[in-house]
Amino acid sequence: MIAACFNPLDIECLVKTAVELWDETDCGDLSEHQQDTLDRARSAILAEHAGRTPSSPEAVTFISPRPAGHAWVLRRWDRHDDVVTLHVDEDSALAELAVYVREVWHNLVGKHEVPAQPPTDDRAAVRLYYGPDGDDRPDEGYDVYAEGITRHGRTRIVPLDFHFPDEDASEQANRDATFHPQTDDNDLPCVEVDGVLVFTYLDHEAGAVRVSVGRDLAQDRLVRPDGTIPLRVDVDGAALLDDSVEDGPPWDVLNKLLDAADDHQERAIREAAVAAGVLWHCPICEWDNPCEAAYCEGPGLCRAPKPKKTSCRSNESFPNRPHSRPQTQHPIYEMEFNMQTYTFVLDQPEHQDLDGPHYVVAEGDTCDDAEIRARDHLHEVTRTPHGFRRTLVFVGAPLTPPDTEGGEWHDTRTRPAS
Repeated sequence: MIAACFNPLDIECLVKTAVELWDETDCGDLSEHQQDTLDRARSAILAEHAGRTPSSPEAVTFISPRPAGHAWVLRRWDRHDDVVTLHVDEDSALAELAVYVREVWHNLVGKHEVPAQPPTDDRAAVRLYYGPDGDDRPDEGYDVYAEGITRHGRTRIVPLDFHFPDEDASEQANRDATFHPQTDDNDLPCVEVDGVLVFTYLDHEAGAVRVSVGRDLAQDRLVRPDGTIPLRVDVDGAALLDDSVEDGPPWDVLNKLLDAADDHQERAIREAAVAAGVLWHCPICEWDNPCEAAYCEGPGLCRAPKPKKTSCRSNESFPNRPHSRPQTQHPIYEMEFNMQTYTFVLDQPEHQDLDGPHYVVAEGDTCDDAEIRARDHLHEVTRTPHGFRRTLVFVGAPLTPPDTEGGEWHDTRTRPAS
């Protein structure tokens, strides 16, 4: 049976293709998926006629549509108006109704046991104005209720062997993108690419430019077996959200490892993260950045662009970051002419309630070398072998020691008088 050679997704595609061809659609207008499915159907028919066993269908999974949500409807009427508005919850609906109540509070002033000013609590103001049952005002009233949102979803059938569209398919989808302008108060401007809707608009209530992404209508080829769609959001070259790499280690795991590590463990973890491509090392300020960041995100005004040829795989990508501290026959002259000054802020997560952070000024031929000197100094003066976590680093030193707010200030450049 030929149908046994195809999964439900392919069968649905064949049915739609048959209808399109019946309507005299040109074969050249069929999608790549339709043409591929037709080729496999033809091969299956030829194999059956030749007495061969056709190939088995690929494994698929069924993804149910997201459950429909609901909105809260506020209807308010009086002798002049009958207004209906939508809200995300009951509290926001009553908050808007309370705004109207406070504007017309003068209608109640002078009545028995009515305060001159409305209550600050929204529910109390509404209850006092309309009455406990909402019927104290004969010519006006309100109603608040939840209403289900109709969602035209469908069950998706996607292959378990997910592959994002290739370069040609992606380029064609980008060329077929459509812009939908706002035509009335009930819609918003958006760009549609392969069924994904990206809304960008000015929200005067929030006082911000808002960006929203709708994925319910996305094409099945963009959907992964778990029902999610790979999504990456960049703002000015920096990635705010990156869900495109399925096997990338979560950032919260990396942060937990760094928080629990001592000095030597932290250095090893960061080196491993750079080698694995999770972090890249800034060649200017030597800050460790997420590998998807296009510019340095370190403190200060560095913002150096990510090296174009950086693979985030080894220290070879960072010529100014040696594998080990360089050896020289004249360390005194190196210190005198090549040393740079850095200010480190280090704290102890286990003792944050006992003491503040330590501000340490140190010199080194690189930031790493200076940090080693700063940590060695702290180990010596605090008698604490480990546990210091670096939270900030600045190039140079302030002209005057900053207000440490309970922390301690150290300057390792200061040498006792001989």
